Amino acid sequence: MSKTQEYTIEQLSLLLDMVVRVEEVPTQGRKYDFAADEQTLKVLAEHSAATELTQFEGFVEIRPIRGGLEAKGKLKAALQQPCVVTLEPVEEQIDVAIERIYLRGEEPELDLTANGEVFVDLEVDADTEWFTADKIDLSDFIYEQYLLNIDPYPKKQGAELSNVKDDEDSGELSPFAALAALKQTK
Repeated sequence: MSKTQEYTIEQLSLLLDMVVRVEEVPTQGRKYDFAADEQTLKVLAEHSAATELTQFEGFVEIRPIRGGLEAKGKLKAALQQPCVVTLEPVEEQIDVAIERIYLRGEEPELDLTANGEVFVDLEVDADTEWFTADKIDLSDFIYEQYLLNIDPYPKKQGAELSNVKDDEDSGELSPFAALAALKQTK
């Protein structure tokens, strides 16, 4: 794909280029750095709650563990979102540790009994992903961690719902007040 072509979030692995070949990870591990270029920042902002994304970078260290791989790293992002109260821009900084375990094989199915009990394998962590191929794409993992750490309700400092005008204050009848008035005239 050419750099001028439009990318979608499904093509994020092409933009971040975080595909790791399992057999190339040495026993002491390997560090993979990532930093989004201008086009990648644009795609990530378009597919998240951000109106602008100015930083998206970090690293992931991969090392063999329990027949699979352990991925630990750091994600830093700087973004801007609209305030949920005033719609003014709110700046946000994300600086979080990220972690995931990748185990070879198929994800085990839940063992459901007739009485509805579920037996949970405590050896398998909640942040475990299963793989069968000879490579792992870390792009989805990194993007997922970014989305999970964005403030879902950004609020500008000092912004309160009481500062927002009600329809009653505007002097206009709300649609419900107009319906109530029609009902009373009958």
